[in-house]
Amino acid sequence: MHRHLRTRNPLRSLGALVAAATLALGATGMLAAPAGAAPRPGSKLVLTTPPLAQYTDRVDLAPTGPSIGDLVTFRAPVSKAGSSAVIGFMTGSLRNTAIDFPKPGSAVREVNLVFVLRDGKDELVVGGAAEYPLDGATLPLPSTTVRPLLGGSGRYAGARGEVVTVHAADDTWTHTFRFTS
Repeated sequence: MHRHLRTRNPLRSLGALVAAATLALGATGMLAAPAGAAPRPGSKLVLTTPPLAQYTDRVDLAPTGPSIGDLVTFRAPVSKAGSSAVIGFMTGSLRNTAIDFPKPGSAVREVNLVFVLRDGKDELVVGGAAEYPLDGATLPLPSTTVRPLLGGSGRYAGARGEVVTVHAADDTWTHTFRFTS
């Protein structure tokens, strides 16, 4: 005679317990929605920064003068387009990865930009590379460059897309974030 023993599946019980707790916390309002769902595809955010000269520092590695590895670091206040109210800051670095390339007098710089908003609750991270004048700290006047939006946190968690940066003739900067997911 063979007896079948019924055993309880602990994972099934754990799943039921988690589901019940989630429902209970949701009903009491103790379980909040995620801090930031990724922005809707097709939406935009336009931020501005003032002229960057006073906010940049150059690190000239050996040999003296423009060379591979030289850095430009910066931090600057950020506002929403059309407003002078500061809502955060942009920080980052530009690192020379090529000199006199793609043409004499220019440098390719790898870019790391971080836009920190709402007292650090939100961040947007931009990367990529661009051609810069060999002797300049920033992109020339006027110019436009497009870089990938690598991600974000807070209300921008999961953000992807691209950023169109315009260095205007008046030396101000506009950064248009185009969200794709």
